[in-house]
Formats: sequence, structure tokens, C-alpha cells
Amino acid sequence: MRFFQNLPMRFKLMMIYSTVFILSVCLSGGVIYFFVQQTIKTNIENELQNTTTSILNMVNTTARASVRNSHWRSR
Repeated sequence: MRFFQNLPMRFKLMMIYSTVFILSVCLSGGVIYFFVQQTIKTNIENELQNTTTSILNMVNTTARASVRNSHWRSR
């Protein structure tokens, strides 16, 4: 503690401002990271749901068309 007391005022201010700046950057970075992670996760889940629905619709359509074609061929 005596080391800090013996420093000139400009070094004390520089150390305090640097510490506050680094802490605020780290804190805001953590908050931004959390929100971006949640947003990306939500977007990926929505895209997967949309893709799954599209694939399901294509398979159903193909199956119906296949059944109709086999019905017409059997006559």
C-alpha cells in the first residue's frame, strides 16, 4: 500500500482509470457475449425447425405422389 501512496498523482489516476476501463470492457464484453450466444442459439433452433418442417413436407408430398402413381400403374 505504501507503494501506491508514494506514486505521483498522475500515475495514481492512470492506474485507477486503467483499472476502471479494463473492468468495464470485460464486464460489457461478457454481457454482449451472453446475449449474442442466446441470439445465435435461438436463430439456429428456428432454422432447424424450419428446415425440418420443409423436409417433412417434401417427404409427405413425394409419398403421396408415389402412392398415386403406383395406384394408376396397377390398373
